[in-house]
Amino acid sequence: MPTIDDWNELRVRTGRILRAEPNAGARDPAYCLWIDFGDLGELQTSAKLTDRYTADDLVGTTVVAVTGFEPMRIGGFRSDVLVIGA
Repeated sequence: MPTIDDWNELRVRTGRILRAEPNAGARDPAYCLWIDFGDLGELQTSAKLTDRYTADDLVGTTVVAVTGFEPMRIGGFRSDVLVIGA
């Protein structure tokens, strides 16, 4: 069960999308994203944004994401963050 210490590790940050490609392994259409978070470096995630954006539209976009999660695999792709706004 999550604790308050787990919650304290999470941060909402902004980052700039460096690359976006279709996630061929995802059940639902999604993109693999590589995001620059400055002092945190480059992190990656898979995000279901295909109904609103093309991959080319996303490159250079600033997004809001939650960091501090343990990495997980989504559609065979490592996901370090959860994108909550674009």
